[in-house]
Amino acid sequence: MRRKLLVDLLLPVSPSNPKLQAACSLAHKWFMVYYLLVERHLVDLRVTPVSPNLPPSGYKRLHVGRRLPVVLVSRPISVPGHPVLPYARLADLEPEISAETEDERESLMERWAVPGFVPQTLFAPLICDLVLGLKYLLHHGSDRRLQKGLTQLNELLSGSGKHFLIADHPVYVDCSLAPKLHHLRVAGAYFRGFQIPETLKYVWMYLANMYNLEAFRVSCPTDKDILLHYLERIPGLDLAQIDTQKKRIFRLPDTCRLFTYPTGIAHEPSESQNSSDSRTPNRRSQDAVSRLQKYQTQRNLNCESLYKNSDDASSAMTVDVRGVNSSIERTSSKRFNYLYRQIPPFRYCKSNT
Repeated sequence: MRRKLLVDLLLPVSPSNPKLQAACSLAHKWFMVYYLLVERHLVDLRVTPVSPNLPPSGYKRLHVGRRLPVVLVSRPISVPGHPVLPYARLADLEPEISAETEDERESLMERWAVPGFVPQTLFAPLICDLVLGLKYLLHHGSDRRLQKGLTQLNELLSGSGKHFLIADHPVYVDCSLAPKLHHLRVAGAYFRGFQIPETLKYVWMYLANMYNLEAFRVSCPTDKDILLHYLERIPGLDLAQIDTQKKRIFRLPDTCRLFTYPTGIAHEPSESQNSSDSRTPNRRSQDAVSRLQKYQTQRNLNCESLYKNSDDASSAMTVDVRGVNSSIERTSSKRFNYLYRQIPPFRYCKSNT
């Protein structure tokens, strides 16, 4: 049986847990994209959190500077007499494709041409409005721009009639939107006491469908890391205030993820969750990815000279994709909301409390 291609996804490491990825929305996006491709049996995935300050030698040999995330695509090892062998360790990897910039990562998805996963810019203005709305909220305390973007999203979702943004199953654009939507919910609630209005019914339905999606839950960083990511972006805080806030945030458990939604919001399972054989891709998807074998590499890494040292310990940092965040597999509606239970909103960003 022919082995699938291996995608090595190198993500920035969490500042609170070296086994998890940091709260980078791009890292969350690409983790989710490739996890969905794994569910469709199109690729195999290996996720490795990497610290640019203490990088494993397998990462240093790629000569990508401090860029993360990095996507590496390689084939299984082929040795006479051994028809099926495990994939190489990161230290011994000989990738055919290395994508270290967003343009290269999107170009790779365009080449594969998997239906629903070809990058598009149609919703880029809406996503940018939400990102700028969060920035304006954190900097100025005003939610006017954020409310406007969320209202536009609610109208778009109400008119689509789909469980997700453009389909009844998650696609590439959802992987771009969902991490940023979750970030604004967590950071806005903690730092500014902002709550997505329950009147935005379709936004909440979208979040409910996302929170019940395995690909989103597994790829999602902890709330702790999301808050640490945005803490130093809050203006007007001196070093003492930042240190106080960091101590409070570090007290949050790693299992804390704000996956709750209003009780009146009904979760609508997508087609992929209803169908028992939904993970089997259609013929067009299979043909599209199989054509990868014909493509030229984006960068010649001169692998023979880069991977001579087999004593690299970098593989010890590799995390099994199925093992990451395994503690969050409980139904999201039954999870505790640690943010609101442990640190009440009126204490946010006050240094003397």
